[in-house]
Formats: sequence, C-alpha cells, structure tokens
Amino acid sequence: MPDQKIKDAVDVLKKQGVIVCPSESCYSLTCDARSKKAIEKIHTIKKEPKNKPLTLAVSNINQIKDFGKITKKIKKIAEQIFPAQLNLIIKENNPNKYPFLSKKGISFRVPKCDVLFALSEKLGAPIVTTSANIHGQPPIYNIKEIRELFEDKVDYILPQGNLNQDVPTSTIYDTRNNKIVRQGIINIKEIKKALNQNG
Repeated sequence: MPDQKIKDAVDVLKKQGVIVCPSESCYSLTCDARSKKAIEKIHTIKKEPKNKPLTLAVSNINQIKDFGKITKKIKKIAEQIFPAQLNLIIKENNPNKYPFLSKKGISFRVPKCDVLFALSEKLGAPIVTTSANIHGQPPIYNIKEIRELFEDKVDYILPQGNLNQDVPTSTIYDTRNNKIVRQGIINIKEIKKALNQNG
C-alpha cells in the first residue's frame, strides 16, 4: 500500500472520519477508537445496535492501556503470539471515558494486516475495525461492491482490489475467564503454550 494513501487515510481518521480499508480477511469499516462521533457513524452505516461491541486494532499493546487493563497474562500472549488473527477481550479501564465502546470488556488485537497496523501506528492510537457490511449480511471482499455500497457513506476508501475469501477467521479469546468465544485460526493450545513460556 503506497505511503501517501496511508497518510491520506490517517488524515481522515484524525478528523473523526470513517474509512473503508482491507483487513486480514474482508474489507473493514475503520475509525479512530477515541471518536464517539465516528463510532456512532459506523453503527449507523452498518444499521446495527449502538451498543454492539467493536474490536480495536493497535500497533503495540501500550496503545490499549487507556482503554483496557494490561495484565502479565495479556503481555505474555502479546509477546508470544502478536501480530496475529487473535482478538483478546480484556477488562475495560475507562468505561466512563469511553462508554461508546463497550462496558462488557474491550476486544483488541495487534493485526497481521499491514494496512491496519500502519494506520494505528501513524495515528498513534487504537482504531476500530469491523467488517464493512450491513448488519446481518455477509462480509464483502469485492472492491466494486464496496464502492457501490459505501462510496457515498464513508469519508475515504483505501482499495486493495478483491480480497482473498479463503482466509480463516480470527479467534476471539476472553482473558477474563480463559475461554474461546469464537474459534478461528489460533487455537487454545497455542494460547496456553504462550502463557506457559518463561519470562
């Protein structure tokens, strides 16, 4: 992805805009996770409940400290597994500061997707990443469909052609009760192995 396109996208994020960009699998609706205005716009675009939890992407786990509690366990998983298609649910840190995110925990990952990683890194903050589709509809991988559905609804589209539909889904792991919420490419054995590493 050209640096200029990343820069242009980050400029939109800084202005509380919503963009469409590629993720590890499908296209993603993305915004600055600190922006209530942008998050509400994403919910409106997707026609989904305003309280639906969203996942955050960060370029390093220090970016999540203002949102959720980083324990030794979470650091271990991060050091051993990230970047990966693994979303960790952690206890929220500032539910009163970010009530528009979730009061049921914060879900985040350090993404394998270079575009999401670069956006978070250049912004210097977590970004929201959620599938670019209407609530209840399948994810979208085709750039033509993305343009037809979202061109007049979002502030910027970061295209990467047609994406690979065969990429496995991300695993969601709740660190608060040590349970897999959604089984994906990372399995519980890999998580337990990371937790058992010395250091």
